Amino acid sequence: DVGNVVEAMYGDLPPPIMLIGHSMGGAIAVHTASSNLVPSLLGLCMIDVVEGTAMDALNSMQNFLRGRPKTFKSLENAIEWSVKSGQIRNLESARVSMVGQVKQCEGITSPEGSKSIVEGIIEEEEEDEEGSESVNKRKKEDDMETKKDHPYTWRIELAKTEKYWDGWFRGLSNLFLSCPIPKLLLLAGKCVY
Repeated sequence: DVGNVVEAMYGDLPPPIMLIGHSMGGAIAVHTASSNLVPSLLGLCMIDVVEGTAMDALNSMQNFLRGRPKTFKSLENAIEWSVKSGQIRNLESARVSMVGQVKQCEGITSPEGSKSIVEGIIEEEEEDEEGSESVNKRKKEDDMETKKDHPYTWRIELAKTEKYWDGWFRGLSNLFLSCPIPKLLLLAGKCVY
């Protein structure tokens, strides 16, 4: 995707580009650099991501995600939560960061009626044990009630990306070290040369 964005923006003559990524973005930057997807790549900076620590953290990621609220009453409520929870350290940063992480809830039903399109995923409705009302239909009705009171939700459901987590970080150290371009690793509270 990064290579495609650079190509779409600059065509065959991109300017010198420096890839900088934090956490998962750091892993994406390393994979992009090691795949030679940006022909004019000048350098690489990876911030706060190390393969061993990232792999260890994956075990607790689902618990972390379950501990987050699914919805928010307002954008300001999401911003306040991000600071109070310690996910973001200050209100000014939260006001910049959270705007891109949450979105207004939407409920879209397809014309067929037997399928619903939610977040780009088509779900078949299943009948419950009594065979009367579908499980997904009841869930959608409950979700609509929640959305009325809490109209903001996460833009991306990270829990659904779990099958990719291992591939983002496994082998990251070797990939980073093997990149032939100038590179920098920044770790919070550490001095690494």
